Amino acid sequence: MATLKNFYDMPGVWIDIAAYHDLKVRRYHVQGLVNEIDGSRVFRDEFPGKRYFSPFTLRRRLSE
Repeated sequence: MATLKNFYDMPGVWIDIAAYHDLKVRRYHVQGLVNEIDGSRVFRDEFPGKRYFSPFTLRRRLSE
């Protein structure tokens, strides 16, 4: 389940909050809560380079 939000700085809508439910094991996961993000979301026109997705860079970004 996801809620949509209209971001005025980009053409279109984007997912604001996404919630996943597993009814069999009685667990849930919610992502995109406002208190998890410092500042607001920034949408850029350019796509990041291949180094942005390297294992080293991803580990470094997760530890910040």
